[in-house]
Amino acid sequence: MRVWLLIGIGLWVLAGCSSSKEVITHPPVAAPTESAPEDVTEISVVLEKGKSDLPREVETLTFSLTALEIRGVDQHIRWPLGHRVIRIAKGKPLSIPLLTTTLPVASYDTLRLYLSDAQVRFSANAGGPLTSDVGSMLSIPLSLTLQSEQPVTLTLRFEPEPSLWRDTQCTWHFVPFFLIETRTTTSSATH
Repeated sequence: MRVWLLIGIGLWVLAGCSSSKEVITHPPVAAPTESAPEDVTEISVVLEKGKSDLPREVETLTFSLTALEIRGVDQHIRWPLGHRVIRIAKGKPLSIPLLTTTLPVASYDTLRLYLSDAQVRFSANAGGPLTSDVGSMLSIPLSLTLQSEQPVTLTLRFEPEPSLWRDTQCTWHFVPFFLIETRTTTSSATH
């Protein structure tokens, strides 16, 4: 009897499962395509002391460079640098590599430097307060169009003499003056 009961339950279950229902399927979804890798090129940024020197009353100028930012029409890329201390000493050359990275191939029109903590050490018999007239961010116009597989070096030439001056009340003003030189492996231009 148990066998007949199990067969009956099995037939009843099969009868309930054998209805003719429409099977709904969805069209196949295309596998995600891998996007083409973004076209990039290598860029290096170097800070160098220009041809001018500090004013005669100043022995050293120190400031921190906290970030670099490059801007273009469709790009805005910022690199934090911590508090990279830049020390300019009278009569001494300076060349500091700031970063090497890759950038998307595009046109860029502005380089921003974020500065802080400007200080001077005066020569004997000199002194006065120091003020910074630019705030913490300095925008420098740039004309840079990157090409694929053409590494570029941006050299920021800091000119100490026009960057530091004293007014008639003996207050010193720090207004950083930079020139940008752009070098590629195939050509060289100054901006």
